[in-house]
Amino acid sequence: HLFRRVPESEAELKDVIEHMCNGIQRAEERLLSTEWHIDDSSLSPALRRFAVTAGLRSGWQRLRAEATSAAGCSSESLDEFWQTHLTAESMAATLARVRGDSFQLLLIVLWLYTREAWLPHILDA
Repeated sequence: HLFRRVPESEAELKDVIEHMCNGIQRAEERLLSTEWHIDDSSLSPALRRFAVTAGLRSGWQRLRAEATSAAGCSSESLDEFWQTHLTAESMAATLARVRGDSFQLLLIVLWLYTREAWLPHILDA
């Protein structure tokens, strides 16, 4: 369902957005909870590229989470520095704000896809 049309009905659009938000959050949970075995010799070249990309991305995201949770450090104080990533929660909140406006939804999806530089690599790997 990667290239589905945006629903005309506001109720259907709301359901699609909710489904996307849940999917983004599940994907982030899986990304962070999976041990990416990049040295596994049984992986095909395509799976190895995916595992390497996912492993690097999850490592960077864990590092960011650890840095922002350090004592005396708020995520607001590092927002300017960490411009390379939005959390799944932030992405879902951004998508949820455009319910009912399919044009704005498409712009937000395009913005998230281009802003989150790791996403095309995961999809392409």
